[in-house]
Amino acid sequence: MTGADDLITHALAYAEKGWPVFPLHTPLNGGCSCRKKDCTSIGKHPRTMNGRDDATTDTAIIRRWWAQWPEANIGVVTGEESGITSCDIDGEQGEAALEGYAMPDTAEQHTGRGRQLIFKRPVGGLASKTGVLAEVDIKADGGYIVVPPSLHRNGKIYTWELSSDPLAGQEIAEAPAWLLELAKPAAKKTTAPAIGEVMPEGARNASLTSQGGSMRRRGFSEAAILAALRVENQEKCSPPLPDAEVEGIAQSVARYEPAGTPEAGTKTDRHFKLVHASAIEARPPRWVVRDILEAEALALVFGDPGTCKSFWAMDIGLSVATGTDFHGHVIADHGPVVYVCGEGQNGIKRRLMAWSALRGVSHDSAPFFVSMSPTALVDPDALDEVLKAIDDIAASAGPPRVVIFDTLARNFGPADENSTSDMSKAISAADAIRARYRSTVLLVHHSGHADKTRARGAMSLKAALDSEYRLDKDETGTIRFEATKMKDAEHPEPMAFRLRPVDLDLIDPDTGEIITGAALELTSYEPRAAKGKQGRGKWQTRANEVLMNIWSTRQDREGEAARISLADWKDALKDEDFPRQRIAEVTRALIEAQAVHEAHGFVSPVF
Repeated sequence: MTGADDLITHALAYAEKGWPVFPLHTPLNGGCSCRKKDCTSIGKHPRTMNGRDDATTDTAIIRRWWAQWPEANIGVVTGEESGITSCDIDGEQGEAALEGYAMPDTAEQHTGRGRQLIFKRPVGGLASKTGVLAEVDIKADGGYIVVPPSLHRNGKIYTWELSSDPLAGQEIAEAPAWLLELAKPAAKKTTAPAIGEVMPEGARNASLTSQGGSMRRRGFSEAAILAALRVENQEKCSPPLPDAEVEGIAQSVARYEPAGTPEAGTKTDRHFKLVHASAIEARPPRWVVRDILEAEALALVFGDPGTCKSFWAMDIGLSVATGTDFHGHVIADHGPVVYVCGEGQNGIKRRLMAWSALRGVSHDSAPFFVSMSPTALVDPDALDEVLKAIDDIAASAGPPRVVIFDTLARNFGPADENSTSDMSKAISAADAIRARYRSTVLLVHHSGHADKTRARGAMSLKAALDSEYRLDKDETGTIRFEATKMKDAEHPEPMAFRLRPVDLDLIDPDTGEIITGAALELTSYEPRAAKGKQGRGKWQTRANEVLMNIWSTRQDREGEAARISLADWKDALKDEDFPRQRIAEVTRALIEAQAVHEAHGFVSPVF
């Protein structure tokens, strides 16, 4: 199999030759980025948000792309930008169709299904065209090709013919005249062609609109329609429409075509079917975050207040949106993330900045979208607003890989979490989001009031989950992550984190001091020590734990490093029924032992 070093080396070599490149999804992870059932273009879809329009010869950008996605296939644009066109010949039928046609010596690659010849772009340009002959296509202006050493969906590696490798000096020939003649646009049609038929210039809008309307009436979302029309536009339209027009078609049919209504004269698809066990395909788990978060799953993370649930959820969301490893776990399906925030909107940006500063990855250009208010999952009208908002995002950035609700309680609505009926409504809403976008829904929730080993609310919630995780923090500030349910996969190894203060590029206008934030930092995992083994007395341990809870709670709400006065700490101890005659003694002992940091009347935990 092709190595990551080989891929980036070739990508840089194509760029040096003047061929703009961009990364494509690899078939390694299974499925397809367009989420289209039975997609025939697996391994050919762009990794970047703007696809072909992002193609570049800038080596710094290329290195950054393949550092982020080392297994990415390589796309090269055809047309004016690169000065090349290609002739794709698929299988025996394509070879038979070319009998009697002379081909000049030029660069030639072996693809997964046949071969591909590279020619110079003719003066005046050339439109892409499918079916110039049987199983013979032209990729030209507005198109792109997959080049060696990319991986085909059938497992074969794209390779250059040894005697005609353009990176080894093979000259690119002029396209033969007979091929240019065949590539001329067909006569305009007065009616829209059938779906899958080549669409000449005059029929492109009508045909794409017809296909989009058909999909909408079969219940497809706007995001799914847009993804399908983009593929159809690139592969079937001659020349392809601008992407903005394709987006407009998708938006129009989604707005005016009723979803889920069968087309006139057709039978409604049957949803309930029985198949023989032998016909069911065995598939390994599909991951968003390798070994932790499965694709198209309903997941939940829970813990007590102050256990940094929001920091953990935002961390994993930003990792997916930027394609950055989640503390050693590979992001297997990078893409847009929607974060439905129930509270603390004022501190969101500081948390984002702290994450970027600690991880060294900018969030500004990542497809990470945050709500400015909570919703109500049990309310159908509120759910519809959420779906419409996500549809708008999906139309431009693609369907979300993960949708996060933080917290479930703040996004539950006017209902009872302990009611099986009300909880079932919330679960149904989460499932509707998951099914509509084929995304993972992650719920952030609280521990039970009495039983801290389970999430709060009706037991129907845990029964519905594909995966569940617990966060727990001890008196030293160590945050432990453990999986408590993995329905169809092995439990991941437990992890441990600490909340690390981070200086931000912000100045307090009143004091002139640098504003700080915080983000999670991985630390070594050790099982929680048995009670009474922390190395200090009962009251010192309790006092330190109270301080940690104050610090974490303020951090959690405000998104910045907490400022706690010594007086605040002592008042909190009084509220905890701490022996008043011991408060001064215990707090002083902790400060003198440097177990608590004190400066200018303010205290903070020592991590």
